[in-house]
Amino acid sequence: MPAGRSRRAHCLPDENHDETQLLAGTSLATLGSVVMTTPEHNQDNEKHSSVESNGSGSPVSLVALDLAPALSSRDIHRLLDAVGGSPESAADTLLGLDARSLGARLELSSSQAEVLARSFSSGVRMVGEEEHARLDEGIDLVSFGDSRYPRSLAVIPDPPLLLRCLGNPASAAVGIAIVGSRKPSDYGIRMTPRFVRACSDVGISVVSGGARGIDGIAHRSAVLDGVPTLAVLANGLSIPYPPEHRPLFQAIIQAGGALVSETPVRTPPRPWLFPRRNRIISGMSLGVIVIEAAARSGATITARLAVEDHGRDALAVPGRIGDRLSEGCLRMLAEGWAGIARSPQEAVADLRRSL
Repeated sequence: MPAGRSRRAHCLPDENHDETQLLAGTSLATLGSVVMTTPEHNQDNEKHSSVESNGSGSPVSLVALDLAPALSSRDIHRLLDAVGGSPESAADTLLGLDARSLGARLELSSSQAEVLARSFSSGVRMVGEEEHARLDEGIDLVSFGDSRYPRSLAVIPDPPLLLRCLGNPASAAVGIAIVGSRKPSDYGIRMTPRFVRACSDVGISVVSGGARGIDGIAHRSAVLDGVPTLAVLANGLSIPYPPEHRPLFQAIIQAGGALVSETPVRTPPRPWLFPRRNRIISGMSLGVIVIEAAARSGATITARLAVEDHGRDALAVPGRIGDRLSEGCLRMLAEGWAGIARSPQEAVADLRRSL
């Protein structure tokens, strides 16, 4: 068994701590400072009518919660759990309550309830624009609780409320994440297709982040090998990023894979979105293989999330001592929380044992 499952990882090093703290979301206690300053929030006890369906089967009440300012996905899941029932019915209930009723139902102070009601109201107002953009782009919406929602992702501590999808994410239901440096060495460029081929040989899909470097090589290799690949993007799906990967993203969809994002359709890439994206890469995978990574690397964050938060395995491809692009992988191995990828075939076999 790889070391990642048998030994719990240490706390994240200080240089990555700020990024992973973003995963905790924003608590309800901070809503006042964010929502109360929004000019259009000028009715203290606005009662929200339940959002009507747009006729396409879209869970628009969940969209409204997803768009509500200052609410993290963790906050929304806590609210839905407090109400009970299916996520969509719980969302309908929340949006149908005025501030006083919210306070009584959720045991909030009057000020907290008023701030929460205004946040909901803001989300409701943004639904029309978001859904119009989504339908214009032909983007599918898969909500938490939907039968199409990936099971492996649903069980992580902070699952996305909504997945925006282009293509067929179900094709990558059993996948392994292959991640690494955005500026790989020749060694990383050579190794990545070999690990993809090992996945392809046993019918395992490839999950990665659509970024430059190892991610892009993994996706291209998967397309060439005829294995479905899933690109999890940090930005909205109407804004391909990096822009030079637009043809690659189209090829992924045409080959039966998918692009997935939790962010609203027209969201541009922002630095704080990438650490959050990493939890989805891990959550949709049996485990994570890191090809090359510097000491400070999003790839190692993804691997740590897999081990620490998701109970999955991480494997590191060993590199040369003194090579900057090997520092992250060597640290994973030295700290004992990741297994060693001795060969592509052995690495894939190790991660498949969790099936």
